[in-house]
Amino acid sequence: MNDRNTIMKLLAAVLALLLLAGCGAAGPEPTDAPEVSAAPAATAEPVVTPAPEPEAEVVRVSTVDEFLDAVAPHTTILLSAGTYDLSTASNYGKPSNSGCYAWVSAVDGFSLEFHNLEGLSILGEGADRVTISAVPRYANVLQFVSCRDVTVAELTAGHTKEPGFCCGGVLSFERCSGCTVRQCGLFGCGTVGVQAVDSTALRVEDTAVYECSYNALSLVSCEDVRVTGGEVYRCGRREEDARASSLFDIQDSSGVCIAGLSVRDNYAELLLRGDHSPGILFLSNTVKDNDFAVLLSPQRFAPIVDGCLFADNVLQFWYLNPEGVKAVDTDGRELAQEELAAMALREIDPDSVSAAAFGPAAALDVAPGAEVTVTTVDEFLAAIGPERTIVLDGALFDLSAASGYGVGGGLYYYWQETYDGPELVIDSVKGLTIKAAADDPKATTLSAVPRYADVLSFTNCEDLALIGFTAGHTKEPGFCAGGVLTLADCSGITLDGMRLYGCGILGVEASWCSAFKLIDTEIYECSDGGVQMYYTNGIEFTGCSIRDVPSPALCLVVCGDVSWNGEPLTAEYYDMEDGAPVEVRSYAVG
Repeated sequence: MNDRNTIMKLLAAVLALLLLAGCGAAGPEPTDAPEVSAAPAATAEPVVTPAPEPEAEVVRVSTVDEFLDAVAPHTTILLSAGTYDLSTASNYGKPSNSGCYAWVSAVDGFSLEFHNLEGLSILGEGADRVTISAVPRYANVLQFVSCRDVTVAELTAGHTKEPGFCCGGVLSFERCSGCTVRQCGLFGCGTVGVQAVDSTALRVEDTAVYECSYNALSLVSCEDVRVTGGEVYRCGRREEDARASSLFDIQDSSGVCIAGLSVRDNYAELLLRGDHSPGILFLSNTVKDNDFAVLLSPQRFAPIVDGCLFADNVLQFWYLNPEGVKAVDTDGRELAQEELAAMALREIDPDSVSAAAFGPAAALDVAPGAEVTVTTVDEFLAAIGPERTIVLDGALFDLSAASGYGVGGGLYYYWQETYDGPELVIDSVKGLTIKAAADDPKATTLSAVPRYADVLSFTNCEDLALIGFTAGHTKEPGFCAGGVLTLADCSGITLDGMRLYGCGILGVEASWCSAFKLIDTEIYECSDGGVQMYYTNGIEFTGCSIRDVPSPALCLVVCGDVSWNGEPLTAEYYDMEDGAPVEVRSYAVG
């Protein structure tokens, strides 16, 4: 017998014995033994080792072409001393073979756009030694799109210094996160020193912005932005006797901190504009020797202004709207112009200030898609937020009964003052449904007392549904100038089983909206008509009733894709006859 085969058979036999011993082979269990579920064997938690951060490649350059060739993710580009005129690039204005940058056409030239980059650092040898310039007046000098963790540091950037009109900015960030501008000089004729849109965690540190014609800083729909240290000076087109707009222009953004700056010798309409932007901090800044038409223009949310020095400024007004929202100090105390004028410079750590303490009330925290049942107006207001259904469980929700009626607001609503009282505006919310708990829409009414206020107003909302309740002004007789539902810049709107009544002048008024469905909705006794819509597309009326309203019952100005019970409506003005719209040919809006 072959020795190799013999050895293999012996090894197999030994292995079988070992397996039997390991398994604990035994006879059958007794039939009366209780059934026991075997516990799963304990398994060790897997050890996950985080992937190491890619090590940045360091490249030193001295020409524009070398600079562009070096652009790549996780790269540090060191710019040698000199001026880098982007228009001298050998591929200027041509399609780029790089997946990291492109030349974007502007009116009078091309802008250099970096896109989808992570971990890029552009470092100079000092703002006094390195300059990146752009010749086209309509182009941004450097713009970043969909980038992460980009740093621009220790250099100067701006348009060429020849006098003339300019429409391009200096540094632009769009859909970026974690970017830093540090120890730079950003100059005009750039319109804006740093502008950002839809960006988060932007840091501007120890940077000078000067001779820009519109803004030093412009933010739209940004979160968590800090501008610390540095200077802002000589902004405004003095040679044309035209002011800059606002040095710090903040729109629809949150968590913006401006601290420790020297703001001097500027000629501007406004120092600070805060438009629908909660959590603005303006701390420990020196604002001196400027010419402003207005110092502050907060809208909806109060900025926190403290530890600042306002001295030797030419100033027409401290607040754009003296009766509107005021700034507050770090204790939440509202600041009149006398208190701003008397404020002393002192150092305040931004991390020690909680803007949330004096800001809008947070929306009730619920799981996306959850239902929230409310029985009072205060509970209703607290529940306003995205991706939820608010169930109105009660006979009457009188908005004027709110404990904070006309004061403050939330992240997704605010009070807008009208002639005879505040109106509720629900703003920038997505996926909100408001419906009645009762099956009969007559059983639940949401009302407003002020006759000049709309009952409910919606702006910039998406996927909005109002279902099964009544809405209107209180029924006392008298002149009325407010509507029931007003919507602007909204999409995906559904009204289902609603009753909208006067003395509201209109049941529904909408402008610049889309995808609007009105189902089984009754509109009646309104003083100016039933429905007026402007520049709105995709309107479907199904099973609706419009009655007891003056002509025209339907006003559809520059609207498209409109139907009533499946039949297209192509005219602009209609009255109702026997429950159906009939075109009014001679009506003209006066």
